[in-house]
Amino acid sequence: MEERVIKVLLIDDDEDDYVITREFLAASRWGSFELEWVSGFEVGRETMLRKSHDICLLDYNLRGRNGIELIKEAKGAGCQAPIIVLTGINNREIDLEAMQSGAVDFLLKGELTAALLERSMRYALQRNRTEEALRKSAEGLAKAQMIAHVGNWEWNILTNEMTWSDEIYRIFGLYPQAFPASYEAFLRIVHPDDRSLVNLKINQALYDRQAYSFEHRLIIPSGGERIVHQQGEVTFAEDGRPVWMVGTVQDITERRGSEDALRLMEEKYSKAFHSSPDWVVMTRVADGRYIEVNDAFLGITGYRREDVIGKTSIELGIWFDPRDRVRMLKLLDEYGKVRNLETRFRIRSGETRTMLWSAEVIEFNGEAYLIAVSRDVTEQRQLEKELLDSQKELIKKHHELTLLFNQVETVKKEWEMTMDHVGDMVILADSEGKIKRCNRAFQDFVRLPYSEILGADWVELLHQYDLITGMIYLQSMELYHEPSDRWYVLNPYPFQDEKMQELSGTVITIHDTTELKQVSAQLEQAVRELEASGCNTFAGRK
Repeated sequence: MEERVIKVLLIDDDEDDYVITREFLAASRWGSFELEWVSGFEVGRETMLRKSHDICLLDYNLRGRNGIELIKEAKGAGCQAPIIVLTGINNREIDLEAMQSGAVDFLLKGELTAALLERSMRYALQRNRTEEALRKSAEGLAKAQMIAHVGNWEWNILTNEMTWSDEIYRIFGLYPQAFPASYEAFLRIVHPDDRSLVNLKINQALYDRQAYSFEHRLIIPSGGERIVHQQGEVTFAEDGRPVWMVGTVQDITERRGSEDALRLMEEKYSKAFHSSPDWVVMTRVADGRYIEVNDAFLGITGYRREDVIGKTSIELGIWFDPRDRVRMLKLLDEYGKVRNLETRFRIRSGETRTMLWSAEVIEFNGEAYLIAVSRDVTEQRQLEKELLDSQKELIKKHHELTLLFNQVETVKKEWEMTMDHVGDMVILADSEGKIKRCNRAFQDFVRLPYSEILGADWVELLHQYDLITGMIYLQSMELYHEPSDRWYVLNPYPFQDEKMQELSGTVITIHDTTELKQVSAQLEQAVRELEASGCNTFAGRK
């Protein structure tokens, strides 16, 4: 295995010291060394902060600057390499100051030998490795405590001295190492309602040797509340006096919240399970036996709980068609769940019920269970069948009405075509005199759109177009239309339906008699002239 090279930094302003140190290291059989020499305070600090050396040899006097100051600056900046101070001054106070500043050894140059330097460096490196391992272990412990929210404490009962880990401070809502730990400081953040419990548990552990393991609440300085679990152990002297106590504090606030939430969820699930209007059952997958059934299942099937629990659906004969059960098992095996499988179940009375069956496999405590929910749709399916039959009847009636409507429409169109080819004006009015229909002859007479004619009062409309003067009675009458110098005869024909009053009304016909009137006038004139001519003839004969 290749020997590791130890990188050594020498900070000394005397080149002779560098030469001597190099010779000492070269003569060592302990290992291989790579020596770097720098002189001066500033360059020494920069080199130390590169953190590329395993060990540093530092002269106490650097041209008027104090090497101990350099130690403090380097350590403050994070330098962790062990530092050995070399000096020509044998001064105990300087020795103590150097060690307090972070140096691992203090060597006099006048007494320095290769063996002494090698031993000091070997011990310094070994100590540094041990401290590094302890530091990493402490960091790992602190990290583990932070992850687990567990802190540890120690209490010297004889001196009343107490120490808390950093995680204890964090659990208590305090800055780590913000002030000396004490039992009194701990009691101040214990919930007021729990302080008597804490004192009781402490005294029982100290004087009755009872187990120290319990939970209580804390009121942290920010005002929040936490729940912690305390566990401890007491060491007793030979005479039975308690002398030492160690323990842990674990923050279980989140766990307790999760447990409360889980308990609440379980309560809600239990309520939902038993109060569901659908039947809900739980069976063991291994043997198909019922583990739990809800009240809806018992109410629908008519079974008692003791008749069902521990039995299987096959033993109860609840599947009306066994093929449905086989189909269900196949779906479960293929998809792991079933949704809305319509099937029929036989209840205790022998009656069959139509159900929508859904199920899913869950695991609980390492065992598989089947949760099945069934909705009774028997009445719904019966209503759907009745509705379907009604729909068929409605479709049939609709078809018949469609044929009848088409016939009525045909008759209507035939009537309209007939009326439109009649030369007389024809009006159909309701019982209040409002026009419901008219033929083309009337529309041509008033010269209005059909939509404006409908709903108009027929008497007012005739007056508006100078077709009527004076009062109109429901009887035949002769009318003169001055704007066109034409004569018309109006004939109203009232009708009434005793069963359907809304069909009552009047049919009005208006016939143009102008030509007939003119012929009649001409005939009358001819008769008068004939009579006049005949009278003269008879007179001449006398």
